[in-house]
Formats: sequence, structure tokens, C-alpha cells
Amino acid sequence: TFLLELRTGGNGAPALQGVKRAEPDGYTFGITSSTALILNAIVNAELGIDPLKDFVAVADLWTIHSMIVAREDFPAKDVRDVVAMAKANPGSLRFGVASTGVRLWLTMLEERAGVKFLGIPYKSGNDVTIALLGGHIDISNDNIVGIARQKGKLKALAYGGPTRSPQFPGVPTMREMYQFDMMTGPSGVLAPAGTPAPAVNWVHRELIRALKTPEIMKMLDAGGYFPIGNSPEEYANSIRAE
Repeated sequence: TFLLELRTGGNGAPALQGVKRAEPDGYTFGITSSTALILNAIVNAELGIDPLKDFVAVADLWTIHSMIVAREDFPAKDVRDVVAMAKANPGSLRFGVASTGVRLWLTMLEERAGVKFLGIPYKSGNDVTIALLGGHIDISNDNIVGIARQKGKLKALAYGGPTRSPQFPGVPTMREMYQFDMMTGPSGVLAPAGTPAPAVNWVHRELIRALKTPEIMKMLDAGGYFPIGNSPEEYANSIRAE
């Protein structure tokens, strides 16, 4: 039996802090992204998160590429049109920002395209979607799952992967247009530092077993997720390298 405790906001920091402080008895684990785990530590030392010392790596589960999205009635057909609009009216296009990763991508786009957006911070991706649908912002980031949930209301202007998405073959990649990718980073499972190896290994084994079932594989494929399912050692090495 699993009890799922959602701790949203703060670019994933509150959830990581909760895992860090938990008793390392093999009963508390956390799911996080590399954006939350690594960028948090780089840009804000006051959060007290050390990705190499505070946690035990269990497994990378999957990765997914981000997308630039807008309402269906927004006049731009891709990000090149958005850049042209921003150049015509500097600082007027409103871009919803809910994480450090999105702020990084937005800055990269501004530098490479020579434009300036009005970045508006939000506590979560759900808040950004609500603001976008309500017309409070013009563009934001999302993924294939988010667009599917808002079918007919949102459209994709750019895909963040190295090649075009099979689900959106007509949408150009950011690499095609501005020579960078927008990967949200792998989502992995962590345990508090000091968690016994038998508990870590048991959870790892069961996660990998579940990840390979046809039902889960079908669900991931439909959402544009790319399964990883590596070992604790491989996940720890990827955290260290990144």
C-alpha cells in the first residue's frame, strides 16, 4: 500500500526538503525531476538541498520533452511568429513561468532570438495553465499530456526534443529554430540519505518490474514519455554528472 503525499510549488523544493528530513527507515521515498533536484541546488543554496549528500538514488523512471504552447486562438503558428511579435512589441508578450528550468529556457530564447518577454512567475504548472486558458498570459510551456488534457483549447508552437514528436510531426523543434533543447530532465525516485540498501533495492526492483508492463508502457508512450529504468548506481552517476 502506498500513500501519495503531494507537496507542490517551490520548483519542487518543498517535496525534496520533506524527503530529506524523513526518517530513513525505507518507508519514505520521493519522486522528483532533475530540474528540481539539481537546478534548485545551483541557483538557491539557501534551500539546503544537496543532491549528492541528502539522498539515495533509486532509479530514473522516465523523461519527457517540454513544449511551448498557446491558446488555440493565439495568432502565432510557431515560435518564430512569437519572436516576430515580441520584436514588434518588446516586453509585451506574457510568458508564464513556474520553474527554474522554464526561466532558463526563456532566457536562452531571449538571448538567441534577440527579444525580451514579460516573464510572469506562478507557483505551479497548473496555475500557469489556468492563467493561459483565462487569457492572463500569452504563452507558456507544457507537454504532450497537458495539451491532450486541454484538447482543442491549446496548441503547440515548438517541441523541446532533439527530433520532432511523432504525436506532433508538424510542430518544429526548438533545435531547428534556435539551436537548443527543452528537456524537463528525467523524473527519478529518491530516498533519504541513510536508507538501508535492502529497502532501496526492493523498491528499485518493483519499480522496474512495473515500468516494463504493457499497460505502463502504453501509458508512457501515449503521453510522450521515454522510459529509462536504470540502476541506483547509474542514476547516482547521472545526478553527479549533471
